[in-house]
Amino acid sequence: MNTLHLESQARLIQRLERHPFRFAKTMPENPHWYTLRKEWDDLEFDDAVKNVRGYGKITWFQKYPYVGWNANGHYYWTMGAPIHETILINRKILSYESPYDHLAKEYDQRFHDPPDVLQEAVQSLNIQSDHSVLDVGCGTGVLHDVGIECAEYIGIDPSTKMLKVARAKHSDVDYRVCALRDAYFWQRFDRIVLLFGVPNHIEKMYLERLCTFLKPGGIATLMWLNDQAGNHTVPYETSDIKLYPTPDRKMKSWNKRYMIEQIHAQNPSIGHSISVPERHWGIFGIRPGGSESQVSMPY
Repeated sequence: MNTLHLESQARLIQRLERHPFRFAKTMPENPHWYTLRKEWDDLEFDDAVKNVRGYGKITWFQKYPYVGWNANGHYYWTMGAPIHETILINRKILSYESPYDHLAKEYDQRFHDPPDVLQEAVQSLNIQSDHSVLDVGCGTGVLHDVGIECAEYIGIDPSTKMLKVARAKHSDVDYRVCALRDAYFWQRFDRIVLLFGVPNHIEKMYLERLCTFLKPGGIATLMWLNDQAGNHTVPYETSDIKLYPTPDRKMKSWNKRYMIEQIHAQNPSIGHSISVPERHWGIFGIRPGGSESQVSMPY
């Protein structure tokens, strides 16, 4: 993992997010926003244009190629003029193809664990009221369903429709359509959580960047499905979710277990190599019938 590379991208997204973007009223058929050079320092704007192009990849729109960069739920691009002649940077909201989209409306009814199990799992995270929290793969908002209390919260998920359900339940929460691979947070968090099998869907190279988002002393908690810690399946885009049990079978025969991995960052600052993070393990299991649960979390 190139932490210097991530540091540069985090600085770039910080600058972009701190400048005003206005809606492009003349192109409602392609909803996007733009920020103008005249609202930036010239040298800083030139640097932003250069880096958006440098980090970006070529995409095609209406038969024309553009170099764009995915970051924190947005796609950034410029029009291709020489850097010193470029007067604006565009952005639009990212969208992903997620197999969870077609399940979003019924997801809570079909796949959520029993309320007492959810509550116990969330309590085991030891999230305090003054903590900042990054929830990766937040889905339909389970943390807020059980009443999490923290000072700052950001939830990311690549499924637009899952987040639509989450926002309908918790309209004041900061939910963002974003995959972990496109996340470049400049702020740091006390807790990062990936619950109920989310890590199984994310490639290792992207999980490794979690420590760069942690504050000193911060903890990332990864809840692996069925003791598969470290064994990655496939990304969200191609996950086969049709194997999940139906509601009438779930509580009778589904023996679901989670391996909980905790990573304590020793030196989480971007720009410094992270040696061997301290790792702790525990087991959280749902026994057949869902009537009992057990949790063992070392702190």
